[in-house]
Amino acid sequence: MRTIVFLLIAVLLFAKVGSEVPHAEVLDTKVLKLQRVHGVAFSEISDLAYDARRDRLYMIGDDGKLYLFAFKVADRKIGTLRPLDACVLRGRGGRTLHKKRRDSEGLTFDGSGRLWVSFEGRKARVAQLGIDAAHFGRIVRYATLPTLWRKHRNYRGKNKKLEAIAWHPRYGLISVAERAMRPFEKDTHTLFSLDGKHRWRFRAEEGAGVTAIETTDRGNLLVLERAHSGVLHFDITLSLVTLCKQGRLCPKRRLLHLMSGRDPLVDNFEGLTRIGKGRYLMISDDNDLWLERTILH
Repeated sequence: MRTIVFLLIAVLLFAKVGSEVPHAEVLDTKVLKLQRVHGVAFSEISDLAYDARRDRLYMIGDDGKLYLFAFKVADRKIGTLRPLDACVLRGRGGRTLHKKRRDSEGLTFDGSGRLWVSFEGRKARVAQLGIDAAHFGRIVRYATLPTLWRKHRNYRGKNKKLEAIAWHPRYGLISVAERAMRPFEKDTHTLFSLDGKHRWRFRAEEGAGVTAIETTDRGNLLVLERAHSGVLHFDITLSLVTLCKQGRLCPKRRLLHLMSGRDPLVDNFEGLTRIGKGRYLMISDDNDLWLERTILH
């Protein structure tokens, strides 16, 4: 039986002359032993999205599996985490997506309560998903990507495409590839708005790829990066990126740095979502291997 560890992270962002002065701490840890959710195997979780209006937590798996949980925080602790539904993603016509087309990685709600997912694999895509009972996990429509992000040759590999997505109240949907896009430098990542009007660059952690992004209370971005430091050894960094003018390298500040062998409960972290003011959840992908764990910070 798989062991899933849940932890709650607080990113405390204090105002100082108009900027954010961050500090991160782990508030809670929970272990959940879970194999299936409503008949769907539970594994390879790559991102999270929280619906505060309904106290619902959505999880997306690498293999196009969508999970729904009732979720509540009680007194800075994870109080409720109860499975409600699960499915394999379906196309607009209602059929299950082909395996080669459902490498889902990023998940977020927009300002109108619509759920969006980003994909890598053969083709980089962003799609809206149905969340009502009749259309749960069914693709409603695909977003149109800016030209640079439509072309396969601009990515560093088929599994290095749109790894993360977030909603920004000013810029709309923002996404980023796992690895640096061509023709940009290999040591920088490029965030972009899906309307094609905005892009931001920031310095990458050494050898690391972006696995998740989330908007902060003050309109900047939390960025989760992961580097492999050996077999089943991970180097995880959570940073604050302050959005800046195009053409500049945006400021970046580390909030949390976790390493296998040095820190407890470290694994292949890939997902991030905001659950309240200064409160976030972070989750790892177990790669469907019994040696790895699904850990939620």
